[in-house]
Amino acid sequence: MVDRDFEPSLVYPKALEGAIQHEPTLGGWAHICAFIEELADAGDDVERWLPALDMALEHWSPAMRLMPDEWLGGVLDGTHVQGASLARVIDAEGAGVTDVQILNLCKSAQLARLQVLNLNANDMTDQSVTALSRSAALASLTHLSIANNALGFDGLDALLRASELPRRLLALDLSHNPGLLAEAHGRLARSRKLSRLRELSLEGLEIDDAGMRQLVYARVFSRLQQLSLASNRLTNAGVALIAKSPYLVNLRVLDLREQGGEGIGSDGLVALADSAGLSKLRELRLAGSAIEDRGLIALSKTRTLGRLEVLDVSNSGVTTAGIRAIAESSALPHLRLIDARDTASFKVDIDRPVEILASR
Repeated sequence: MVDRDFEPSLVYPKALEGAIQHEPTLGGWAHICAFIEELADAGDDVERWLPALDMALEHWSPAMRLMPDEWLGGVLDGTHVQGASLARVIDAEGAGVTDVQILNLCKSAQLARLQVLNLNANDMTDQSVTALSRSAALASLTHLSIANNALGFDGLDALLRASELPRRLLALDLSHNPGLLAEAHGRLARSRKLSRLRELSLEGLEIDDAGMRQLVYARVFSRLQQLSLASNRLTNAGVALIAKSPYLVNLRVLDLREQGGEGIGSDGLVALADSAGLSKLRELRLAGSAIEDRGLIALSKTRTLGRLEVLDVSNSGVTTAGIRAIAESSALPHLRLIDARDTASFKVDIDRPVEILASR
């Protein structure tokens, strides 16, 4: 039974104080949402005290404030859902969201403070992306994921031409949209509105070394901290361009897994190991490459990648000798994880606190 004996409209119900005042948890958020639903189902005007509750939740991480599926269903169907304005994250990946539902979402005044929107794997078309780009309701959106959809260049151009959204974006995922193959990078590189972008995912778009040249010399990406280029067509030459880029100097995470065609070999890793511009790199992913021990030995002697913490060389040509060189390297004092699964390496016993994932 819900206790309705609470303060006036500017104060949220006392029954929620425990969940709010303790350390933020997903369980606490679920309790808050369930409480709101119960009151709303009983006919209570929840909206009158939501602003006070919203203010009390300001110290919570946005990631904690995920819109429940039931609320999301209502928003997508164009229904006013009491409590939806509290959410900061929508995760609708693979939810079968239609163009009509996207239009409803774009019109919802309850999403004015939404920050993260994941619409991956929904067969979205250019119509949906154009609506998102023009939506005045999504005024606080900073993270947009629209990978694995049916996005084409009309939708991408609408996104990049929008007056406000691209200027706000901190994270953008366009991966695995067949309609963007081989040219999305060029349009992005020519855009001047993505200057706040910190995270960019362009996986599976057939970007080759020539395309990489456009990206690495785009000043608009000078604030990027995470770049994911997995499943493209880069070779050692493309990696060398990344290593020499005057603008990718703030990268913390670089994902180059599973390149098609000729792929990446030891020369690519040697170029990265010598890169003065990647001194802030924390995580390097090279799974599925043709890298051999020579590349790892070069990395073990690096003078610039000393902040590296995570190295993924799984399913590559490395052996135990290369893994040992990396694991024992004094040039990599912060290294804590080496993923060497599906290689010819055995687990190496060392005195340093480095976790090594090996198949044998």
